[in-house]
Amino acid sequence: ATKATAHELVAAASAAGVAAVTVMPGVVYGPGDTSQSGTLLRRALRRHRVVVSSGGRFCWGFVDDIATGHVLAMERGVAGEAYMLAGPQHSLAEVLEAAARIAGGPPPVIIPAPTVRMIEPVARLAERIVRLPGTYSAEALRASQATYLGNPTKAKRELGWSARSLEDGLAETLRGERARSGQAPGGD
Repeated sequence: ATKATAHELVAAASAAGVAAVTVMPGVVYGPGDTSQSGTLLRRALRRHRVVVSSGGRFCWGFVDDIATGHVLAMERGVAGEAYMLAGPQHSLAEVLEAAARIAGGPPPVIIPAPTVRMIEPVARLAERIVRLPGTYSAEALRASQATYLGNPTKAKRELGWSARSLEDGLAETLRGERARSGQAPGGD
Protein backbone atom coordinates (compact mmCIF):
# COMPACT_ATOMS: atom_id res chain seq x y z
CA ALA A 1 0.00 0.00 0.00
CA THR A 2 2.83 2.42 0.81
CA LYS A 3 4.49 1.78 -2.55
CA ALA A 4 1.22 2.39 -4.38
CA THR A 5 0.65 5.62 -2.44
CA ALA A 6 4.20 6.79 -3.12
CA HIS A 7 3.74 6.02 -6.81
CA GLU A 8 0.53 8.09 -6.88
CA LEU A 9 2.21 11.00 -5.08
CA VAL A 10 5.14 11.02 -7.52
CA ALA A 11 2.76 10.80 -10.50
CA ALA A 12 0.77 13.77 -9.14
CA ALA A 13 3.96 15.79 -8.54
CA SER A 14 5.15 14.93 -12.02
CA ALA A 15 1.82 16.07 -13.50
CA ALA A 16 2.30 19.35 -11.59
CA GLY A 17 5.66 19.91 -13.28
CA VAL A 18 8.18 18.18 -10.99
CA ALA A 19 10.79 16.38 -13.11
CA ALA A 20 10.44 12.90 -11.62
CA VAL A 21 11.22 9.45 -12.97
CA THR A 22 9.82 6.35 -11.26
CA VAL A 23 11.54 2.97 -11.08
CA MET A 24 9.74 -0.16 -9.94
CA PRO A 25 12.08 -3.01 -9.01
CA GLY A 26 10.92 -6.53 -8.32
CA VAL A 27 12.38 -8.57 -5.48
CA VAL A 28 15.89 -7.28 -4.83
CA TYR A 29 18.43 -9.85 -3.59
CA GLY A 30 22.14 -10.01 -2.95
CA PRO A 31 24.76 -10.23 -0.21
CA GLY A 32 23.65 -8.82 3.15
CA ASP A 33 19.92 -8.84 2.33
CA THR A 34 17.98 -8.74 5.62
CA SER A 35 14.47 -9.19 4.16
CA GLN A 36 12.46 -12.34 4.81
CA SER A 37 13.28 -13.71 1.36
CA GLY A 38 16.92 -12.73 1.93
CA THR A 39 16.98 -14.65 5.21
CA LEU A 40 15.68 -17.78 3.50
CA LEU A 41 18.12 -17.34 0.63
CA ARG A 42 21.06 -16.91 3.00
CA ARG A 43 20.06 -20.07 4.89
CA ALA A 44 19.88 -22.04 1.61
CA LEU A 45 23.29 -20.67 0.57
CA ARG A 46 24.67 -21.79 3.94
CA ARG A 47 23.47 -25.30 3.10
CA HIS A 48 20.58 -25.35 5.56
CA ARG A 49 17.32 -26.97 4.54
CA VAL A 50 14.54 -24.39 4.33
CA VAL A 51 10.78 -24.73 4.09
CA VAL A 52 8.95 -22.75 1.42
CA SER A 53 5.56 -22.53 -0.27
CA SER A 54 5.13 -23.62 -3.87
CA GLY A 55 2.98 -20.53 -4.50
CA GLY A 56 3.75 -17.08 -5.81
CA ARG A 57 6.04 -15.78 -8.57
CA PHE A 58 8.18 -12.67 -8.63
CA CYS A 59 10.69 -10.82 -10.77
CA TRP A 60 14.13 -11.17 -9.16
CA GLY A 61 16.81 -8.51 -9.53
CA PHE A 62 20.37 -8.72 -8.22
CA VAL A 63 21.09 -5.65 -6.09
CA ASP A 64 23.85 -4.30 -8.37
CA ASP A 65 21.56 -4.54 -11.42
CA ILE A 66 18.77 -2.69 -9.59
CA ALA A 67 21.22 0.02 -8.47
CA THR A 68 22.41 0.36 -12.07
CA GLY A 69 18.78 0.70 -13.15
CA HIS A 70 18.27 3.58 -10.74
CA VAL A 71 21.34 5.37 -12.10
CA LEU A 72 20.26 4.77 -15.70
CA ALA A 73 16.80 6.14 -14.87
CA MET A 74 18.38 9.31 -13.46
CA GLU A 75 20.63 9.69 -16.50
CA ARG A 76 18.37 8.56 -19.37
CA GLY A 77 14.83 8.36 -17.99
CA VAL A 78 12.09 10.62 -19.30
CA ALA A 79 10.44 12.84 -16.69
CA GLY A 80 6.97 11.58 -15.85
CA GLU A 81 7.73 8.04 -17.00
CA ALA A 82 7.94 4.83 -14.96
CA TYR A 83 10.29 1.91 -15.62
CA MET A 84 9.99 -1.64 -14.34
CA LEU A 85 13.31 -3.09 -13.26
CA ALA A 86 11.89 -6.59 -13.52
CA GLY A 87 14.48 -9.34 -13.53
CA PRO A 88 13.92 -13.02 -14.32
CA GLN A 89 10.59 -14.49 -13.17
CA HIS A 90 10.77 -17.29 -10.60
CA SER A 91 8.91 -18.57 -7.58
CA LEU A 92 10.65 -18.37 -4.22
CA ALA A 93 10.79 -22.18 -4.26
CA GLU A 94 12.65 -22.11 -7.61
CA VAL A 95 15.10 -19.51 -6.27
CA LEU A 96 15.80 -21.54 -3.13
CA GLU A 97 16.20 -24.74 -5.18
CA ALA A 98 18.76 -22.97 -7.39
CA ALA A 99 20.56 -21.51 -4.34
CA ALA A 100 20.80 -24.94 -2.71
CA ARG A 101 22.13 -26.46 -5.93
CA ILE A 102 24.75 -23.69 -6.37
CA ALA A 103 25.87 -23.97 -2.73
CA GLY A 104 25.84 -27.78 -2.73
CA GLY A 105 23.20 -27.98 -0.01
CA PRO A 106 19.94 -29.85 0.44
CA PRO A 107 16.95 -28.75 -1.62
CA PRO A 108 14.15 -26.89 0.17
CA VAL A 109 11.09 -28.64 1.52
CA ILE A 110 8.30 -27.31 -0.68
CA ILE A 111 4.83 -27.09 0.87
CA PRO A 112 1.96 -27.07 -1.64
CA ALA A 113 0.26 -23.67 -1.89
CA PRO A 114 -3.19 -25.01 -0.85
CA THR A 115 -1.65 -26.37 2.35
CA VAL A 116 -0.03 -23.00 3.08
CA ARG A 117 -3.38 -21.27 2.56
CA MET A 118 -4.90 -23.64 5.15
CA ILE A 119 -2.04 -23.03 7.62
CA GLU A 120 -2.16 -19.22 7.45
CA PRO A 121 -5.31 -18.77 9.62
CA VAL A 122 -3.84 -21.18 12.19
CA ALA A 123 -0.64 -19.13 12.24
CA ARG A 124 -2.70 -15.95 12.81
CA LEU A 125 -4.30 -17.56 15.85
CA ALA A 126 -0.98 -18.88 17.13
CA GLU A 127 0.57 -15.41 16.85
CA ARG A 128 -1.88 -14.20 19.49
CA ILE A 129 -0.10 -16.51 21.94
CA VAL A 130 3.49 -16.96 20.69
CA ARG A 131 5.83 -15.13 18.36
CA LEU A 132 6.48 -17.09 15.17
CA PRO A 133 9.77 -16.71 13.26
CA GLY A 134 9.47 -13.91 10.68
CA THR A 135 9.83 -16.16 7.67
CA TYR A 136 6.98 -18.37 8.94
CA SER A 137 4.66 -15.67 10.32
CA ALA A 138 1.08 -15.48 9.10
CA GLU A 139 1.97 -12.41 7.05
CA ALA A 140 4.94 -14.21 5.45
CA LEU A 141 2.68 -17.17 4.64
CA ARG A 142 0.12 -14.82 3.05
CA ALA A 143 2.80 -12.99 1.08
CA SER A 144 4.30 -16.26 -0.16
CA GLN A 145 1.12 -16.86 -2.15
CA ALA A 146 1.23 -13.52 -3.97
CA THR A 147 2.45 -13.08 -7.52
CA TYR A 148 4.12 -9.82 -8.56
CA LEU A 149 5.34 -9.82 -12.13
CA GLY A 150 6.47 -6.99 -14.34
CA ASN A 151 7.78 -6.39 -17.83
CA PRO A 152 11.24 -4.81 -18.24
CA THR A 153 10.89 -4.10 -21.98
CA LYS A 154 10.58 -0.32 -21.55
CA ALA A 155 13.58 -0.16 -19.16
CA LYS A 156 15.65 -2.22 -21.60
CA ARG A 157 14.63 -0.16 -24.62
CA GLU A 158 14.76 3.35 -23.14
CA LEU A 159 17.38 3.00 -20.40
CA GLY A 160 19.59 0.22 -21.77
CA TRP A 161 19.00 -1.73 -18.54
CA SER A 162 19.43 -5.47 -18.18
CA ALA A 163 19.34 -8.00 -15.37
CA ARG A 164 21.71 -10.90 -14.95
CA SER A 165 20.41 -14.46 -14.84
CA LEU A 166 19.24 -15.88 -11.54
CA GLU A 167 22.13 -18.38 -11.53
CA ASP A 168 24.73 -15.62 -12.02
CA GLY A 169 23.12 -13.46 -9.34
CA LEU A 170 22.93 -16.33 -6.86
CA ALA A 171 26.56 -17.27 -7.49
CA GLU A 172 27.55 -13.64 -6.81
CA THR A 173 25.37 -13.62 -3.69
CA LEU A 174 27.09 -16.78 -2.46
CA ARG A 175 30.54 -15.23 -3.05
CA GLY A 176 29.46 -12.08 -1.24
CA GLU A 177 27.98 -13.97 1.71
CA ARG A 178 31.13 -16.06 2.05
CA ALA A 179 33.27 -12.91 1.99
CA ARG A 180 31.04 -11.28 4.63
CA SER A 181 31.44 -14.30 6.91
CA GLY A 182 35.19 -14.61 6.33
CA GLN A 183 34.76 -17.93 4.53
CA ALA A 184 37.06 -19.04 1.73
CA PRO A 185 35.52 -18.38 -1.72
CA GLY A 186 34.80 -22.06 -2.43
CA GLY A 187 34.70 -23.31 1.12
CA ASP A 188 32.22 -24.40 3.69
